[in-house]
Amino acid sequence: MDLNKLRFIMATIIIGGYVVIVGGLVLGMFFVDSFSVNDGIEIMEEVSKVMAGFIGLIVGYYFSRGQGGQNG
Repeated sequence: MDLNKLRFIMATIIIGGYVVIVGGLVLGMFFVDSFSVNDGIEIMEEVSKVMAGFIGLIVGYYFSRGQGGQNG
């Protein structure tokens, strides 16, 4: 498997997982009566703290690419 393809797949899984987690929390806050908005916001803050580094690495990698489209 090509290394760039593997990087893309890993980035997609990490960012997709983050979107699924946050989307599930938002839906839970709207549709589950026993799940309060304050609890959901607190959980989203903690998840965002953990995932911020990974997402920052991914965004930095893809936006740091030069004109040639190659990144070591």
